[in-house]
Amino acid sequence: MIATAAVLFLIFTGRWPADCVTSPPPQTEAQIKADKLKALYRREPRAQELVPKIEQKIAEARKSGTDPHLTSRLEDAFNDVVMNADSLSGERLLDAVDFLKSMSEPSVKLADDDLKVLQERYKKLCESLDDQIFIKDLESVLKLHDRFVRHTALGLWSKDQIETQLKRLEDVFAVAPEIAYGRSELLRTHQDQRLVKPPKGCYFGVFPHEELYLSPDRLSVGVLEESTGGTVVVDTADLIIQGPDGHLIDIDQANHPIHGVPFSPPLSLWLKTRVLEGRVPAIMFRLTDKSIEQCYAGAKPNQPAEPAYAVTDVLEGKLDDYFKRNLKLIAAIKQAAAVGFLADFDRAPAATAFGADGRTPYYMLVDPKLAKLPDDKRDAEIQKRLEKGTLTKDAGEELRKHYGDPTIPDGPERVRDCWKRLRQLCSESGAGTITLFATAGTCHGNKKALALPGFSEAGAQDWNKLEFYWPGEKVLDWLGTQAVCPSAGSALQEAALGTAIEQFMGEARNSSWRATPVLLRGLAPALKKNPQAEPPWVQDTFATLITSAYPDVKAFFVEYPERLTLWSADARSVFRRNVSSSPYYKQKLNLQAVPPQ
Repeated sequence: MIATAAVLFLIFTGRWPADCVTSPPPQTEAQIKADKLKALYRREPRAQELVPKIEQKIAEARKSGTDPHLTSRLEDAFNDVVMNADSLSGERLLDAVDFLKSMSEPSVKLADDDLKVLQERYKKLCESLDDQIFIKDLESVLKLHDRFVRHTALGLWSKDQIETQLKRLEDVFAVAPEIAYGRSELLRTHQDQRLVKPPKGCYFGVFPHEELYLSPDRLSVGVLEESTGGTVVVDTADLIIQGPDGHLIDIDQANHPIHGVPFSPPLSLWLKTRVLEGRVPAIMFRLTDKSIEQCYAGAKPNQPAEPAYAVTDVLEGKLDDYFKRNLKLIAAIKQAAAVGFLADFDRAPAATAFGADGRTPYYMLVDPKLAKLPDDKRDAEIQKRLEKGTLTKDAGEELRKHYGDPTIPDGPERVRDCWKRLRQLCSESGAGTITLFATAGTCHGNKKALALPGFSEAGAQDWNKLEFYWPGEKVLDWLGTQAVCPSAGSALQEAALGTAIEQFMGEARNSSWRATPVLLRGLAPALKKNPQAEPPWVQDTFATLITSAYPDVKAFFVEYPERLTLWSADARSVFRRNVSSSPYYKQKLNLQAVPPQ
């Protein structure tokens, strides 16, 4: 039988690989895990006793259903160790197996009053780190910090153990030496500059969901940089700006509730650690949407005291003070950084910004009869019709007459004006080192994607064209799109990057955006982990599509390890060959001096 990988290669490239007849079929996840365990036991025999204990702990936690979010975090942490053990250096592996030992112990539940006191102490420590990180060498403190977060996130330490570890962190911080000359010199040479596109090639970036970790002792470094040899120069993270109780969350606030863990550092501290590593950090400020509300429901079930902020609130200036304060915090480090606003702008932000109030969903205007249905029936009917793709038509004047230019749909025009306002706030905040970007949702413009699970609200309506979002020159520096391929039931369909970005790229090239560099954020082969799809996807995406079909893509942020695992030896080998070793992706930062104001 012809190997699945060879068939995929033929369909993607139109040619047969030389070894198509002898190439083995890709391994299943279970087969990969079995091989990984053998390798782990061979390298670290201690793990042979620990793994069954953790598996039993996970099984019992699932059965009890007491804390599904904690159980999910435990399972993810366990898989991260097992599935990447053969990629890790000897020192990293020792630390990983020590972590397995901690994972095998019973979980601990802290009393609410005790947790509140400990969180306040941790918050003060973070404030000290944030204040001194460009002055003191905090490498040892940050390593201890990451160990602290890993253990407390899984409920592995008691109150006394947490107090002991906080005391240790405070003591090590108190005697930290001055920052090394090389690091301070790096800060000086990059001062008052901003990121611009590379003259050729493409920046290698990561979207690793590792904003809780501040030292290089994190998985993306151990695998993407050390194991595969990648040159990561840009790093990105999200900031959900509104808490579950409605209050706004600044980048210097610790213990963000969206993480659902007891202790988490402020994003400002994450930003500074990445700058010290020579990377450009990119922060996406996000408004609350339905997916975020679901995350909050798991961490803290109470409803917001105030309505969630929307696009119209931005236009009315209700977030001006918030953005000014946070932009000034970013600008104060005088280093290149990127700021994004309105993730998936062609979905909820635009789709719910119609009508005279600026809060009306477009489909209520496309079909006014929906407003007459009872709430429960209306929501079900809307979802049903979205999935069938029957709410995509342009209702003409009704979608354009309530705001601004009568030739542009109101939702996109309001989104566009939000970016204009943010650019103005950047200027007022002295944030010349900040590069602004925004990202559309994956599968923008692809009507076929509407029927796929998770894509019923993709920006494929007739009124939802990139041209309508054009804010003019010198507003956005980069135009981006999410680039996770939709799960459609087969490795082939999941691995087709064109499904995710082809229509987006076509609109960008044939509109006023044509001169704006493109970035791909959340780049991954599937919505859910699919190790079998990864080798052909990596080959096709990085060796052919980005380099040849989409040369206007100037940066990508691969979503590792949540959606791209690189668990299989084949996937790592293909990634090393086509990404890490490719001159196209080994780009140095192209920084442009900021004119004095």
